[in-house]
Amino acid sequence: MTKTIAYQQLNAGNDAYGNPRRVWLEYGEDGQILAAHDEGYSGRPKGIGGAELPPMRCTTREYRSLLKAYGA
Repeated sequence: MTKTIAYQQLNAGNDAYGNPRRVWLEYGEDGQILAAHDEGYSGRPKGIGGAELPPMRCTTREYRSLLKAYGA
C-alpha cells in the first residue's frame, strides 16, 4: 500500500441549494491520487497525514469524476 504524503482540497462551489461541493484528495509518493473524500459539512477528514497543498478551484464535472473514480 502506498503511503499518503500530501493532501489537497478542491472546491467546486455550492450547488443550487447552497450545499458545499468540496473534495479532499490524498496523494501518494509517486504523485498519483490515492483517495478522494467528500467534505460535505464535516471539514477535513480525520486520519489524513502528510503535507497540506494549497486549495484549488475545480469544476462540478471534475468534482463528480474524482469522487466516482477515487471515492473512499
